[in-house]
Amino acid sequence: MVDDDISSWSLNNGDPFSVQNDFAWSATGISMPLFNMINCDSGTADGAVISDIGSNIINTSGSTIQLVYTSPVTQPVYAYVSATGANSITARRENGQTMTYEAGRGSIISLGTAQAGEKIYVNINLENSGSTTINAYVYGLDEEVWEDVYAVLNAGALQVTDYSDTRITGTVSAQNDGILMTSIPYEKGWSVKVDGEKIETMSVQNAFVAIPLTAGNHEVEFSFIPDGFILGVCISIISIAALVAAHYVFQMLEKRRVAAATAAALLDSDTASTDAYFDFPEISENTDQSEQPSADIDTDDSTALPADPPENDVNGQLDPETDDRAE
Repeated sequence: MVDDDISSWSLNNGDPFSVQNDFAWSATGISMPLFNMINCDSGTADGAVISDIGSNIINTSGSTIQLVYTSPVTQPVYAYVSATGANSITARRENGQTMTYEAGRGSIISLGTAQAGEKIYVNINLENSGSTTINAYVYGLDEEVWEDVYAVLNAGALQVTDYSDTRITGTVSAQNDGILMTSIPYEKGWSVKVDGEKIETMSVQNAFVAIPLTAGNHEVEFSFIPDGFILGVCISIISIAALVAAHYVFQMLEKRRVAAATAAALLDSDTASTDAYFDFPEISENTDQSEQPSADIDTDDSTALPADPPENDVNGQLDPETDDRAE
């Protein structure tokens, strides 16, 4: 849990150690500084002109610059160094412990616990001639203040009971009203339930997820659904439904096409069978009936067929008993 003043915390309040001090004060209300600056004792440069030791160094030619710091008390020591156009940056204690910085990228590096009166050397090797700016800060951590800050922050810490990639549940015992600040990176998609009721989330410096809480015991559940996930699922479901419907319509049309083709084939088969059964010769309507061949009938008696013989003709002879002509 942190105080409501956390909303006034600024990331642009001087050097990185000043930002840490501002956070400790805003979150806990403890005004004592967490980090104390160690001033630069001296600076030497090979071919460079130093205009402001510890902050700005104007380089006139390619050279190596050394800054010297002395720890006033025994304390953990941290250094932040950034320089444009640097080949290498190192920080070395008198005991020989050396740390190397990534050139061109500022970062805080722990140098361990320096003894009272121990010297720290910061060496910057510049690659080109011309002007450049070097930011070098060495601070000591006040461990007593750190313990006080940690105790306040831990008093209302979230006790995690279960977690997964997209879900965190736990309990909080808040002594006072305040803000539960987490180390979860802030982004759209996080939702929070406190005692089963959904509440609005907030961000600290647009960097961390936080929620307001009242004094007392609470059950808290964080869940994450990527922004646009639900819309994407809906679009996918609609697309699948449209695909299934299109497939169904295609199948229906295909069945109808096959049925129509089958019916047409059967109709053609029946017609062919009927034509084969009633196979009449074709007669042209323009045929001249006078041209058709006809049988000649001869009316000459000499060539006429003989008449049937009378009933009393036996072997061509007349029966005298039945024929009067025999008399």
